[in-house]
Amino acid sequence: MASYQNDNKYIQVIPFLYDDVRSFSGGVAAASINDKWGIIDKAGNNVGVIDEQVSTREPVGFFNWDYYRAQNESEGLKLDSDDNGHQVAYFFIDKRTGKIIYVCSKIRGFSEGMAAVCQSNEFWDGFRIRRKSSARWGFIDRTGKEVIELKYNAAGDFHEGLAAVMIGGKWGYIDKTGEPIVSLKYSDAQPFFEGAALIRLNGRYGFINKEGDKLVPIKYEDARSFSEGLAAVKLNGKWGFISLVKETE
Repeated sequence: MASYQNDNKYIQVIPFLYDDVRSFSGGVAAASINDKWGIIDKAGNNVGVIDEQVSTREPVGFFNWDYYRAQNESEGLKLDSDDNGHQVAYFFIDKRTGKIIYVCSKIRGFSEGMAAVCQSNEFWDGFRIRRKSSARWGFIDRTGKEVIELKYNAAGDFHEGLAAVMIGGKWGYIDKTGEPIVSLKYSDAQPFFEGAALIRLNGRYGFINKEGDKLVPIKYEDARSFSEGLAAVKLNGKWGFISLVKETE
């Protein structure tokens, strides 16, 4: 590894070789030479070549969430658009090999070893356009294996072992096996924090535990999740804070 010193305040550890780069995350970074993207480590060693299908596409986001988001440049492929109107696909990349392990049209980051992914009505799987009757969310593990069936209209991240999922506008919670834990009946459901989840029903907010039992009545006009033992709640147009009473032996 080459290093160059300047005024004893910093050193250059990787030479100026690349046409473009991305920031390091997880010990690796994306780097481009002659419009080809690859993976380098902190010593500047090439540790992986991005799969040929996406190696010429600029990564919009890379490695921060263990995936690579590339703009779709192929004609006739219908993918979801980002905030700038660009059609994009999401490619999960194995950092060790640069190989694609999963392709989807929408994605959430990994949380507790699993990531929520979505296949829209029309998406590119790297080789062809595939179609589904409607967009569906499910979960994959870090190998790219679908471990929870893609059958939900929406899904959140796993927190404290449970994830919020939605079908037909109704939210509930599942565990990491896909088993329903809290029935789908709420109009909104937030992640669990400190053993409590913020939910909404009939326009009002409250909190439930992991068994689905009410911890706080569903009566508030607005609310925020628990943090450091307190949750902000709004009632009669004013905000305050509540805490949960700990059970005594």
